[in-house]
Amino acid sequence: MELYEYLLLAPNILGAIGSIYFIFNYKYFSVLGRIIGWFVCFTFLCESIGNYYADLDINNLFVLHIYTLGAFFFGGLFFNKLFRLLKWNYLKGWYIIIGGLLILFNSIFIQDITTYNSYSKTSSQLIIIVLCIIAYVLMMIREYPLRDIRPVIPV
Repeated sequence: MELYEYLLLAPNILGAIGSIYFIFNYKYFSVLGRIIGWFVCFTFLCESIGNYYADLDINNLFVLHIYTLGAFFFGGLFFNKLFRLLKWNYLKGWYIIIGGLLILFNSIFIQDITTYNSYSKTSSQLIIIVLCIIAYVLMMIREYPLRDIRPVIPV
């Protein structure tokens, strides 16, 4: 195998390692860590399915549509929980549902499932970036008593 082939396998290998670690140590993760852990498992699954279809020389862009929806869902869920811990309750659960429905609407009616979903991918990533900036500002301007201060690492 050439070096580039190993590099192409790296995301799958790292995703498998992260998913296995998360599943076996699930009980030690906080709520926020569990959301990220499930997102790692979801990403590994999407990456594996995409690689499988690519190896068969079949269009695998439908996986990107699924991944975009999942990334938006997990990101929204993560920030919803984080903002509640930070006592900032302006990100409502129905915002995430509306965003998910818009992503589905785009995939069904606007951009074909076999094409790159640039509209929903770009919008969802911009929303996640804005949520990251809001979380950073909230954590910098106030002091919050987070219960996730020390992670429990199994020995």
